Amino acid sequence: MVHITTKTSADINMNGEKMEGATSFKYYGATMSMDGTSNTLVRIGIAMATAAMISLSRLLTRHRARHDSQDCYS
Repeated sequence: MVHITTKTSADINMNGEKMEGATSFKYYGATMSMDGTSNTLVRIGIAMATAAMISLSRLLTRHRARHDSQDCYS
């Protein structure tokens, strides 16, 4: 990963309007940040893993409840 040590900027205009700068952007699925760190990428990975675990937990809870209710009728 490249760490930028100097701040550079450029004014980019499109149709007479100045474009806003970005602090991060996606490039081939990786989030690139202005300071060269992967903190944003780590946060995104944690959020995706958390969402997957919540979804799996709900699925397992429903399956367990269905299984437990079937045991009552055995």
